[in-house]
Amino acid sequence: MDFFRRLEMVDTWLRTGPPVAFWIPGFFFPQGFMTAVLQTHARKTLIPIDTLSFKTGMTDRWLLQVTDEPEHGAYM
Repeated sequence: MDFFRRLEMVDTWLRTGPPVAFWIPGFFFPQGFMTAVLQTHARKTLIPIDTLSFKTGMTDRWLLQVTDEPEHGAYM
């Protein structure tokens, strides 16, 4: 079942662009995605990537309530 969800996620991403929230278990190599999030932030803010780290926080919103990207980082 997860295989088909992964295919659907990638297909939707390719056809309509990146989602506003990402399904981390759907990635074959989630560490690569996490590095890409850091790299995107580093390029946007001109901060060296090796000085960045992750900070996580919970929201009180469900997936369907998330309608736009966060200012920094990614919803997962």
